[in-house]
Amino acid sequence: MGNEVGPHRVWKLYEDTPGLAMSRSIGDTIGADIGVIATPVTSEYEHFVGNDSFIVAGSDGIWDVMENSEVCKFVEHYRRHCK
Repeated sequence: MGNEVGPHRVWKLYEDTPGLAMSRSIGDTIGADIGVIATPVTSEYEHFVGNDSFIVAGSDGIWDVMENSEVCKFVEHYRRHCK
């Protein structure tokens, strides 16, 4: 009918299981045999003692909608107001 129905999903044929709406899922045994992987893309950075305030470990659910600077502002706001 032309209406959006949500994100694209990975489905397992001929089984009544939920569709997976992400590219990677740790521990997903249903999606593993049809190509869904749990191997994350990672980066490594040097830690600067006295300069670095926090580490953000996030999935594409964060990075698809927020820039690095927005994530930093969010975390800094949370640290100040939600202790």
